[in-house]
Amino acid sequence: MNSPLSSKLIVASNRLPINISRDKEGRWVSGGMSSGGLVAALSGIPRDSFIWLGWAGCVVPPHDEPEVTSLLEAEGCVPVFLSDKIAKDHYNGFSNGILWPLFHYQTEDIEFNDEYYSAYSSANQAFADAIERIYEPGDLIWIHDMHLMLLPRMLRKQLHPADAKLHIGFFLHIPFPTSEVFHVLPWKRELLRGVLDSDLIGFHTYDYASHFLRTCTHVLGMETRPQGVLVQDRLAAVGVFPIGIEPHKFEEKLETVQVQDRIKELEVTFAGKKLIIGIDRLDYIKGIPHRLLGYEAFLRDNPESRGKVVLLQVAVPSRTDVPEYKKLKREIEQLVGRINGTYGNLLENYAPVQYLFRSIDFSELTALYTVADVCFVTSLRDGMNLVSLEYIVCQGAKVNAKDGPGVLILSEFAGASGSLIAGSIVVNPWNTDALSDAVRVALSMDVEGRRSKHDLLYKYATKYTASFWGASFIGELRKFMPLQPGSLPTSPTLRTLLMKSGGSSRANSRPNSRPNSRPASPTSSLKSSLGIMLAREFNPLFLHKPNHRMIGNAFHTSKKRLIVLEYDGVLVPFASLPSLSRPPRKLMATLRALAGLPNTYVYVFTQRDRKTLDNWFAPSYNIGVTGEQGAYLRISAKDREKSDKNEKGEEWENLYPDMDLSWRDLVRSLMQHYTIRTPGAFVEETEVQLVWNYRNAEEPFGSTQARDLHHLLDNVAVAVEVKNKRLAVRPLNITQATPFRRVFAEHREDLDFLFVAGDMGIVDPLLELPEKAFVFGMGKSGIEGKWTMADHEEVGELLDDLANVQL
Repeated sequence: MNSPLSSKLIVASNRLPINISRDKEGRWVSGGMSSGGLVAALSGIPRDSFIWLGWAGCVVPPHDEPEVTSLLEAEGCVPVFLSDKIAKDHYNGFSNGILWPLFHYQTEDIEFNDEYYSAYSSANQAFADAIERIYEPGDLIWIHDMHLMLLPRMLRKQLHPADAKLHIGFFLHIPFPTSEVFHVLPWKRELLRGVLDSDLIGFHTYDYASHFLRTCTHVLGMETRPQGVLVQDRLAAVGVFPIGIEPHKFEEKLETVQVQDRIKELEVTFAGKKLIIGIDRLDYIKGIPHRLLGYEAFLRDNPESRGKVVLLQVAVPSRTDVPEYKKLKREIEQLVGRINGTYGNLLENYAPVQYLFRSIDFSELTALYTVADVCFVTSLRDGMNLVSLEYIVCQGAKVNAKDGPGVLILSEFAGASGSLIAGSIVVNPWNTDALSDAVRVALSMDVEGRRSKHDLLYKYATKYTASFWGASFIGELRKFMPLQPGSLPTSPTLRTLLMKSGGSSRANSRPNSRPNSRPASPTSSLKSSLGIMLAREFNPLFLHKPNHRMIGNAFHTSKKRLIVLEYDGVLVPFASLPSLSRPPRKLMATLRALAGLPNTYVYVFTQRDRKTLDNWFAPSYNIGVTGEQGAYLRISAKDREKSDKNEKGEEWENLYPDMDLSWRDLVRSLMQHYTIRTPGAFVEETEVQLVWNYRNAEEPFGSTQARDLHHLLDNVAVAVEVKNKRLAVRPLNITQATPFRRVFAEHREDLDFLFVAGDMGIVDPLLELPEKAFVFGMGKSGIEGKWTMADHEEVGELLDDLANVQL
């Protein structure tokens, strides 16, 4: 029996990554390893540590099977031999003719043929037999895609007696549909049961995983958990593993003379025009007609852009002998002709659409990605869509160029949209007007906006690569431990981290037990015991809705005024990226105008770091600021002139000089663990805080992950705040109320006007406020369910009114 260290990985996919053929002498020869997506995805795993098993790609006569087997074994591959009829009915009949359209919600004209299913089952059995011949106890088996959904169950039956700890992983590379759509399939129970005999089942997105879980409940009546499906005495774990690309291959190709020369040629060809590209395999799921209709609407609605914009549509031939694909090709060609006939200009040699129905090589593809100003993806359904990632990586070469990088328009029905939503323009391809508007926005976006969006996209594409995907899935499969009766699994990584901190997983704690729980601060204890009603009672002018006239009159008749404003969600809307939250010029003009009024003091309370705040709110602006959720205070220039505190002359005052930051390494590791497993999430790190930002993650998956992370942090002595899809961790007892008390104490004397907008926790309920004190929460305040100030726009309007009051 092999030891765990000597165990091998068996990768099973429908096709081997090697093409074989006969040479002139009739001998079988190999065409070498292909450069397909799965090949790239497994590049992160040492090639000599796994065996690739799959169909040889052609019919091999029985007497040639030993020769072909020896040929492929030299390449680390094991062939599965299928008859011509089984191969065609399995691949074209069942997999591509039934499962592919059904899983992509294209249910019209599907032929549910029992003969196709019989061939599908026979092909899966051939794979099981081939694996059994090479399997040794302790090996890992990783099965790929819709072609082999019966295989895990077959293997469990055939190999279980030899190895009670058999580890099988399954990954679906296409969408998994809703239970209502999947229910149409006559063999739905067989396919589900087949997949459920895997230990780990992977999907690209949370939506696909949740559809699978609900389908198992609706079709099989099985009990599910967020972690997977309960199958008798074990858990079939379900995980989200978005696949990526290998960025270095594109970046290395970009540096070649061939590509650089081609880029120059393309720049000359499209000089003076904006270039939009669409790169697709000819398939009805890619939404090419929808893209053309959206582009046609853009030209119709924006006549000034005619002659200045070109859409280059590449349609790579696919299944050209299938009637549905022939029909699609004709539809595309008719639309291209109509658009060029309506909006083209023969005298100026201008065709708004250039259509290529052919394959393009890697060098040409890389050059097109680099030159294009916009990449237009309008998939009706797509497992992931790697074109978007390829475009992002190639655009990295233009980040520092004068015009900056291009813009990605991405269908909300592409799996990649869940991970790339923050940096792209997400569209519904069925909404033609929205597509037209997206093109207009993309072409008119300023350079800084494009750079900010591309920065987020590029970080994602270069971190979550294809090799990262492969290594992550195999890593999870290796760690998988069979479920013991009456318990649920906790990730080994999390168990290790918590053991280092001296804590334990909540999953193993008693329901009402909170080991090592952090002590409550005096402020939080007071709020907990007195409740929100105290905050309401201490101030008779605690308004549910702003009365601009009343506040303006109070402001005008006051002698000394203090204005305290929270930043995010109050002065500016919440942004997908912190870098996109820079205060707009109009807001800065209003704040500086207020701060410039006699006896008027303006403070902005933020979670931002000190360096960012010095950049946004220069000390000369007379605006006081707090950073890191109240850990640091920089008083306004007005206050500094009369203050005898902070004798060292430092602009920033540390309000918590003895804060404990020893928790950061542990919390950072936990956040990184959840970031890997939550597409769209990322970690923000400042001097004091660590923030797990899941604003761009799919819901409710992001919130579920945040809740799980929060539970783990109950074992760590830190303060945790979950607000506006940000889980912030900082030292205990740091609160915005501390700088407020400090600033209020500075101005208490003669202060007769106070205006506060933001978190209700800013104002200490025990402070004696002036008679003209106006305190507003944002959105739904939680006080009897009534509204306070609606949003940042309403705050801006009120501040504008105050800035224009004649004192």
